[in-house]
Amino acid sequence: LTRAANLLLILTPSVFLIALLGGGTLVGRALKPVDDMTQAALTIESRRLDVRIVPPRTDNEISRLASALNEMIARLDTSFRQIERFSADASHELKTPLTTIRGEAEVALMGTKTPEEYKQTLQSIIEETERLSAIVTNLLLLARADANQVKLRQEEVALDEIAMSAYEGVEPLARRKHITLNIAEMDETPLRGDSLWLQQLAANLLQNAVNYTPEGGSVTLSVRREESEKGVFAVLAVQDTGQGIPQEHLAHIFDR
Repeated sequence: LTRAANLLLILTPSVFLIALLGGGTLVGRALKPVDDMTQAALTIESRRLDVRIVPPRTDNEISRLASALNEMIARLDTSFRQIERFSADASHELKTPLTTIRGEAEVALMGTKTPEEYKQTLQSIIEETERLSAIVTNLLLLARADANQVKLRQEEVALDEIAMSAYEGVEPLARRKHITLNIAEMDETPLRGDSLWLQQLAANLLQNAVNYTPEGGSVTLSVRREESEKGVFAVLAVQDTGQGIPQEHLAHIFDR
């Protein structure tokens, strides 16, 4: 019994110490990926959202956590870039009319003018103010769209009539640029949608085609009804003889 007691007195602390050191080593090695992820996360800020956490090679919970964090960082990166683009768009769009208004006012104050000249200056300032108001409205609309706060109505509309309305709005611009605006076909295409946004969409496509088509070119609008195995579709198409879209930009064609 004495020998057994002495043996236990020697072995118990030894086993406890070995277990403590071994367990600490194993826990440290197991938690090292978590510590690495923590250090990497601490280096990520709003201007370094391109940094990603390197997941461990093993396919376990920690690896899946790293992948989830990387996806979250990617979404944040996209959101921050949208905010930066929106700020740049706002400052660029607002700068021109504000500069024009200030210039008109400074010119009016430089010397004595006739009442008719003052009236023309005020009329020019009013026009720029209206333009400024429209820009602010559009920027607020873009902000609402980015926040998914734009509500679309679902009503019976005729896409061919909407396309013709957009055609009539863009036709004066095309005439001033000496561009031929053609209508290839205009099938009757009833569908459900928001007439306001559909007309805006058609007008945007036509204006873009006119803006990027050189003088003497042509733009063709068509609305046709197509049938397939999946059902009946209304197809709105705008074609132009302009410079086209570079290949590297096609992936971003729907980015604002």
